[in-house]
Amino acid sequence: MGSAFRYLATEFQRRHPGVKVRLYSEVDANYKKKLIEWLTAEKGMDVLYWQAGERLFRLARANYIMPISSLWQQQQWNNAFSPGMQNLVKLNDNFYGVPFSYYHWAIYYKKSTFKKLNITPPTHWDELIEACKKIRSAQITPIILGNKFEWPAESWFDYINLRVNGIEFHQALLAGDISYKDQRVKQIFIHWKQLIDNKCFNPLPAEYDWYELLPELNRENSAMMLIGHFMTSKASQSLINDLDFFPFPTINPSIPQYEEAPTDVFTIPNNTKNLKLAEQFLIMVAKPDVQTILNQKMKFLPPRLGAHVSEQALTEKGKRLLDQAKGITQFFDRDAPKPMVDIANALFADFLETTDIETVTDKLEAARRKLYNKQ
Repeated sequence: MGSAFRYLATEFQRRHPGVKVRLYSEVDANYKKKLIEWLTAEKGMDVLYWQAGERLFRLARANYIMPISSLWQQQQWNNAFSPGMQNLVKLNDNFYGVPFSYYHWAIYYKKSTFKKLNITPPTHWDELIEACKKIRSAQITPIILGNKFEWPAESWFDYINLRVNGIEFHQALLAGDISYKDQRVKQIFIHWKQLIDNKCFNPLPAEYDWYELLPELNRENSAMMLIGHFMTSKASQSLINDLDFFPFPTINPSIPQYEEAPTDVFTIPNNTKNLKLAEQFLIMVAKPDVQTILNQKMKFLPPRLGAHVSEQALTEKGKRLLDQAKGITQFFDRDAPKPMVDIANALFADFLETTDIETVTDKLEAARRKLYNKQ
C-alpha cells in the first residue's frame, strides 16, 4: 500500500497548496497494536486507515472515531456507494468511514495443471471433491493451505458456512447469537472434514505461511488455493500468467451466492486536531478518479460507483464476481471479536489435524458462552 498512500498524500497536497501531509506507516501486526495508543493520545492521527464491518464498529461503540453522517449527507454519498458497501460503515444510522478499496476471495488454480488433467473448474461441492481425488491420483496436492499464522483457515470456515447456511446465519453466529453446538454449525465441520479425509490439503499446513507455498503452484506440485486477490502481489509473473480462479462451489443450491470481500476505509478519530482538513481528505478519497488510480496501484477494486477497475484480467473478473454476489461478508477475524478469533483460530488449526467435530464445537461453544456472556 506504500506507493498508493504516497499518491494520496501527494494528491491532497496538490489540491490543498500549503498543506503538508505526514504519512505514518507500520506493518499490519504493529499497526493493530498501536491503534488504541493513537486513538487515546492527546494528539493523535487526523485520519486513520482501518477495516470495515465489525472492526470499525468496535471503535465506534468505544467512541474512538467520529460519526461523519453530516458529511456523508452533504456529499450525497448514498448515491456514490452501493447499499451493501454503506452497511459496512454504518452503525445505528450513523456513518463512520469512507470505503476506498476492497478485494475478492476465490479458489485460484493453475490453468496448465487443470488442462493437463482435463479438469473443469468445479461449480458444486461434489465436483470439488472429485477434482481433489483426480489431482491427488496424479501425485499432486489438490489444495495448498499455509496456516502458520492461523488466519487462512478462517476462510474455509466462512465459505462453507456461507454456502451451507447463508449470510444471515453466518453473521448471527459470529455475533454470538447462535450456539456452536447447533446442527447447522456441525454441518460446516462435516463438509470441511470431507476435504481433509479425501486428502485435499497439503500435509503440515501449520509449517508454512500462505505465500511460502506459491512456488508449489508454480512448479505444478499443487493445483488450487483459497485466497484473497492480494496473493497476486506475492506471485511471480509467470504464475500470474497461468492463474485463474472460480467462486467457492455451491453446497446448498437454495442458498444464494455470497462472497467475502474485505473492505478498507478511512476514518476520523475523535482526537483529531485538524477536523476540516480531515474531512477534505475523506472527500478527496471518495472521488471516482482518486479511487481509480489508488486501486490500480494496489491491484484491488474501487468501491466508489463510477470509478474504473484495473484492466488486469483477474481484477476485472473479481469485480464481476462481487457484483453478482447477493451479499458480502468481511472475514472471520473482521466480523468476530478478537478474543473469539484467537480461540477459534487455534481450534481450526487443531481441527485440520484431528477432524474431531465434537471437540471443536464444544470448545467453540464454551468460548462463545464466556466471551459473549451467553447462557
